[in-house]
Amino acid sequence: MGKRLSISALTGAERLVLAGAALGVVNGFVPWWYRARIATGTVTYAAGLTTWSTLAVGASFVAAAAVLARASIWPDPAPRSDGGLYVSLGVAAMGLLVAGAVTGSGAWLGLYAGIALAAAVAWGGVRRWTERRSGWT
Repeated sequence: MGKRLSISALTGAERLVLAGAALGVVNGFVPWWYRARIATGTVTYAAGLTTWSTLAVGASFVAAAAVLARASIWPDPAPRSDGGLYVSLGVAAMGLLVAGAVTGSGAWLGLYAGIALAAAVAWGGVRRWTERRSGWT
């Protein structure tokens, strides 16, 4: 049986990854990613409009799930590869969002917020590497 989940037991880097990833998932459902002007006015769409954005939201979900799984299921000490996983998922989400911005049209605020949140996930992974080097678990 796993241990009880406690956010206070997470390190600062894990909290950053969890916050960035959770907000990235929520951001994917807010209809402010893309704008399209049509005859009756301007319409905004959520991340589900393109495959690129949907995959980026999925990467954010996997990052959040990995932090929660590490906090509640895996015994101490934490696996050594968790920082690399967070960096990989953050960079993948950023790449997918940039690819979606390049290939799509009408990119708006939510897309740029998604890129910033994916960068926060990647930065949290880098911080996790430095925490492990300095003796944090």
